Amino acid sequence: MRIDNKQIFETIFDSASEGIVIVNQEGTVVKANPAALRMFGYQDDLEGVSVDKLLPDKMRKMHAEHRKDYNKDPRVRAMGQDLDLFAARKDGSVFPVEVSLTPCKVDGIQVTIAFVIDITERKKREQVVLEYSQQLEARVEERTEELKESQKLYSAIARNFPDGMISVFDKDLRYVFVEGKELYSLGITSDMLMGTRYMDRLPPEVAKQTENELLEVFHGKARNIEIKFKHNYYILDAVPIPDEKGSISQILVIEKNITNRKMDEEKVRRALD
Repeated sequence: MRIDNKQIFETIFDSASEGIVIVNQEGTVVKANPAALRMFGYQDDLEGVSVDKLLPDKMRKMHAEHRKDYNKDPRVRAMGQDLDLFAARKDGSVFPVEVSLTPCKVDGIQVTIAFVIDITERKKREQVVLEYSQQLEARVEERTEELKESQKLYSAIARNFPDGMISVFDKDLRYVFVEGKELYSLGITSDMLMGTRYMDRLPPEVAKQTENELLEVFHGKARNIEIKFKHNYYILDAVPIPDEKGSISQILVIEKNITNRKMDEEKVRRALD
């Protein structure tokens, strides 16, 4: 059975839920998929536009310089690691994004493929989690019995958290709480992990960097970390849990399996190659 590679590429490109923007070395958009057009508020008029226009006004000049540096040493990487990235729609409205860059050649021309994800909802969830954690800690002393009942409910919700797990770590990054369907898919129970160090579960090549980033959360800054573990990819959304005095002795980590998304990205890259 002969497979039409061009048709496969077009199908993946057109049906991908993530925005895909292909940019030449001059910084001009040469192709964008329907998801990108919807995301940035364009019809069919994004091709030929400078990619710098997809950023807020105050960031365009700096981005042009970063783009030149990237063209000198193009490689697969996330854009703006450890930074909050924002994009601009055609109408000027701004929204948070996650961007990964992949250089390749198409018909002998060097281009960069940008995979763009609108993370507005994720940011809202992070804020909700943070606010909720603060409210929860403030009520501990005066409503202990109510909290105990609530914790039973939270455990039930966390136990059924799909494609991931919800954990609470102390300052040694030992499990104080952990639940989620991903545990059971790995053949692990929450009781097996309680009191153990999270770093002991990670491969050495990512453990140190992940540990450093999670420890930063104890200084009050939320982190979004991507790691690979046993052929699976995960996104860790980590937020501090301050007590009633504002000190942080525990952090909340929502771990999501994004392996399927990564596989979709790889399919697109292979098709483009």
